[in-house]
Amino acid sequence: MTKIANFTNPAHTAQTIQQQQETRQRAQTFAAAIALTEHEVRRLIDQQLQAVGWEADTDNLHYSKGTRPTVGRNIAIAEYPLGGNRRADYALFVGTKLLAVLEAKAEDAAQAQTQTSVYVKDIAGTYNVFPFAFFSDYYTTYFWEMGTGNKRLVSGVFGPDDLERLDHIRQYQSPLASVKSNLKIADRTYQLEAIQRIGESFEAGQRRALLVDWLQALGKPEQRWL
Repeated sequence: MTKIANFTNPAHTAQTIQQQQETRQRAQTFAAAIALTEHEVRRLIDQQLQAVGWEADTDNLHYSKGTRPTVGRNIAIAEYPLGGNRRADYALFVGTKLLAVLEAKAEDAAQAQTQTSVYVKDIAGTYNVFPFAFFSDYYTTYFWEMGTGNKRLVSGVFGPDDLERLDHIRQYQSPLASVKSNLKIADRTYQLEAIQRIGESFEAGQRRALLVDWLQALGKPEQRWL
């Protein structure tokens, strides 16, 4: 008998949360010991941005100094103006397309989530684009795509090519519910239902699922993480 099941892996989820909490705690302890100012944090973030392909200089590539989006350049423009006299610490442009905002914090990057959400909504209303969001204290960086899931800890701000790929996927991906199953692989009712449920869980923001295939001849499960 063959069965396909979809369920979360509590151990994996708990481990991920625990790792994030430990990473955040270590970063907070280290940052508190050094006590950097926000400007010093921005200069360190400049180096991270440069390492993945952005032109970044919080002192000189500044909106007030005339820096503007430019065809053929990938620029992190500092202090980019938003609605209500607000300014994003960095606006990340690939050419003339605004792909992401980045908020810098001297301590505990996670505290910037509410502020960053305001910036994203400002940009959506003013420039008719919905950017990705990052917030960072240099030691920890979070990525957030508002409306599709919770923030998640990442190793650093993504480069221009990666953000362009994410933007392309966001624009052109088909809803998983509309993708037809390959009946040569799975054609039984319970198999098709399990596949449908996995698709629904991914669309709801879940990032992991497990397929268990009970091999009729051996009576042993074959497990596959997605």
